[in-house]
Amino acid sequence: MSGRQTLQAVAIKKVVSIINNYGYKVPIYRDIYGEDELGCKVLKEEKQYITDVVCIIDNSSTSRSKSITNTGQGVVKGFSYATFYTPYVEDLPIQEDDIVLYENVFYKVQEIVDVVHYNVLYSISLERVDVDG
Repeated sequence: MSGRQTLQAVAIKKVVSIINNYGYKVPIYRDIYGEDELGCKVLKEEKQYITDVVCIIDNSSTSRSKSITNTGQGVVKGFSYATFYTPYVEDLPIQEDDIVLYENVFYKVQEIVDVVHYNVLYSISLERVDVDG
């Protein structure tokens, strides 16, 4: 094993240990699409449960923007963002547009990034999804 591989292995062990000790198990959901007889994309199953993932979610540094009233659309809700951290795994079960349920709030996966490009930690951008109407 090279020096870089050894450091990577140590880093992965530390990241996994920290997230397992301080993280939360959150469910991941995905909308399942198919095609109709005309070849058009159609929603087959909404919020299909995929798996649970242990992670740390940081929603402390982002605030929810104010709701805006638009005469044509009524109240347009503001946006709220969070960051989801999970250890690197080769076959990450999360995809963009998946839904994460954390503290009774749904978040949509926006972007998945290998933080240091050494296959140690993923940083996943989340956007709050309002489902109250």
